[in-house]
Amino acid sequence: MPVRYPLDFRWQLAFDAIGFDLPRLESEAKLTKCSLGNPSATVKGEQYLQLWRSMEQQLPPAQLALSLSHLCGSGRFNPMLRAMVSCDNLLQACERMASFTHAFGPQTMSVETKEDLLLIHLDSDLPQPLSMILTQWQLLLTVAHLASRQSINVTSIQLKQPDEQAHCWAKQFGAQVIPAQSNTLVIGRGQASLQFKPLADGVWQFYEQDVLTNIRRLSSSECDGERALSVLLNALPAGKIQSKAVASQMGIGCQTLQRRLASKDKTLKKIQVEARRMLLNSYLKFEYVSLQELTLLLGFEDESSFGRACQKWYGCTPRQLRSQWPLAS
Repeated sequence: MPVRYPLDFRWQLAFDAIGFDLPRLESEAKLTKCSLGNPSATVKGEQYLQLWRSMEQQLPPAQLALSLSHLCGSGRFNPMLRAMVSCDNLLQACERMASFTHAFGPQTMSVETKEDLLLIHLDSDLPQPLSMILTQWQLLLTVAHLASRQSINVTSIQLKQPDEQAHCWAKQFGAQVIPAQSNTLVIGRGQASLQFKPLADGVWQFYEQDVLTNIRRLSSSECDGERALSVLLNALPAGKIQSKAVASQMGIGCQTLQRRLASKDKTLKKIQVEARRMLLNSYLKFEYVSLQELTLLLGFEDESSFGRACQKWYGCTPRQLRSQWPLAS
């Protein structure tokens, strides 16, 4: 069965904000009428790509990438961006972004470091519209700048089919565009380890308000258990669940943390469950957040692990739990 890709209402919000002709887009991409307003709509890979090509007919690719990346950080909760700003550095953020496999349709992202350079590859079995490639890179660079409070040094942009629009987009970074066998964004030496600043002024907008309030409240507590909970509420979306990472964020040794928690009849595992349930209760209200995105936001490795946890906590599947929200607790 061909893979289908979600096309939830976030698309329509973006299209409305930019001013696209929605009926025209649906017609050119061979979508059923009002697909862009259907929160459960899915499309085939070629339809997904044609939608991007149709957008390029109404807005040049370079401008489209800038517009869409701006909208993603304009107050609407975005699971992928939330996970990225919780990371410690640029390399981790790139790797976390790549784990959101359905975020950009029939396109895969991979990351590698080579000779101290950071390479972000975007590949597909189908011809990729330039705007789709540039938008993912633009999102990454925008988040990295906000989270690190530093400029990102883009060395070069390698494209299978470079054109004038690619050069136009590259000008903002002073980067050269190079014809290549793959689509690769090359970021300068040493920037893979560029540190992100926790809850920097520019990234609070990516947090759900209840979660942000709890993180700030608990982080100032004198109780080690509450401080650990604060760290996990922030770190789980980045996939950071190890005891050592939590203790490091608290500025103490791992054994010291475990000993202090044990003296209060607590364990980090119990606190992790509490953090996951708090995050789940906050994020369930966003109907457009998929189960895959919820899985990543809660720091699970896969949907099966998430499903088993839901059965243990609530006696039902994640889908059933969502239908019951906010009654479940």
